[in-house]
Amino acid sequence: MVGVDIKGNMIESAKNWAERKGMAGKTDSKDADAQDLPFDEGSFDILICESVNIFVPDKVKAFTEYKRVVKPGGVVGLNEPVLTKTAPANAGELLADFVGHDILPVSYWMDLLEETGFINIILSEYLVEMREESRSQMGFFTAGDFVRLVGNMLKAIFGRNPFARDLIRRSWSNSRES
Repeated sequence: MVGVDIKGNMIESAKNWAERKGMAGKTDSKDADAQDLPFDEGSFDILICESVNIFVPDKVKAFTEYKRVVKPGGVVGLNEPVLTKTAPANAGELLADFVGHDILPVSYWMDLLEETGFINIILSEYLVEMREESRSQMGFFTAGDFVRLVGNMLKAIFGRNPFARDLIRRSWSNSRES
C-alpha cells in the first residue's frame, strides 16, 4: 500500500496512522502530485482518492494519470464532496469561499470519468454530518491551513455576500430557539 499526497503534513499524518495501526512496515508514503504520479504504467490493482480532486488544478490530467497507473481491469475509487439536491442555490458559492475550492456537482465528476475513458462507473452517494466531518478533518490542518480557513470564513461572513449574511442570521435565530 502506497499513500501519496502533495502536502508534507498529510504524508506525516499517514505515517503516524500506519504506525498506530501496526502497519508501518507494510505501507509507504510519497510526496507526489496527482497530476504527475511517480509510478510505472499498470503499477496498481486499486487506486483510492479521498477528497483529493477538488484541490487538483488540472483534473483531466490527474484522472488520466489514475487510469495510467492502474492495471487494466483495476479499480479507481473516488470520494469527493458534492452538493446535494437540497442545498440552497448559493451554497456552492459560499462553500467555495470558505474552503477556497469549488464544490462540484455529481454530474461534473461523472462526465470527467467518462471523458477520461473510465468504464463501468458506479455512483454511490451518502450524506455526511458536517459537524462530525469537520471534527475529523481538523487533525489534518496545519496552523496555516486553519488561519486560511478562518480568513476565508470571515471574508464570506463580513463580505458583501448577502446569502452568507442571511444564512448566518437564520442559523443564529435557530440556535436561539433551541
